Amino acid sequence: MGTVKRLSRDGLTHFLATFKREKHARKAWKYSTALAAHRGPIPAGWVLDQEAGG
Repeated sequence: MGTVKRLSRDGLTHFLATFKREKHARKAWKYSTALAAHRGPIPAGWVLDQEAGG
C-alpha cells in the first residue's frame, strides 16, 4: 500500500468538512455485524438491512 503520509492542513480541513460520520458508522456496523453473523457469535437480525434503508 505504500508509505503513510500525514494530511496537509488543507487536506485535514477538507476531510473534516466532508466526513459523513453517520454513514461511516452505519457502514462499519454493517460490515462488522455481517462478518460476526456469518461466523456465528451474533444473531443475523443484528445486521443492518441495506436494501430497507436499515
